[in-house]
Amino acid sequence: MLKKRAISSVVATMLLILLTIVSISILAGFIVPFVKKSLKSTDCFEFRSYYKFDDSFGYNCYDTNGNEKSYSITLKADGTNTDEEPESLSLRFFKANGVTVLNIKNGNTLPEITMLDPSLGSNLIIPTAGGTYPVLSYLYTSNDLYDKVEVYPVLADNKVCEKSDSVKIIKCS
Repeated sequence: MLKKRAISSVVATMLLILLTIVSISILAGFIVPFVKKSLKSTDCFEFRSYYKFDDSFGYNCYDTNGNEKSYSITLKADGTNTDEEPESLSLRFFKANGVTVLNIKNGNTLPEITMLDPSLGSNLIIPTAGGTYPVLSYLYTSNDLYDKVEVYPVLADNKVCEKSDSVKIIKCS
């Protein structure tokens, strides 16, 4: 006669607990890195509307001088939703067949872009909501005809956030 033996309920319970722990460990190996990566994308959340193009001075337009075009751009920083300030900003000028990207950081100089107010000196300044200059104007010189410009905040780790604002560029009146 054969004696049939069943697995005792204690051993079965231990196997179920072990199987559960192994399953959780495997899932955690995938879920934890995914969540960490997703949380880093929230760095830019409070900067989503940090910069706005300001039309109160009548700028955000261009003038022509021969083939050369001078673009006057005014930006306003609105940091009501944040305690931090962006490290720099990225301006993207769009034309029919491409885009020109200008990265502006405090203290830098670029030959094609200057502060519109010469009393501010030759070094570029970015607008900061909590700083001395919440509204600043720039003069960008190019031979290309652009129809739109967008502004993007850039964080200290050089992460470019989503577009804060855009404006259609028209001929100055």
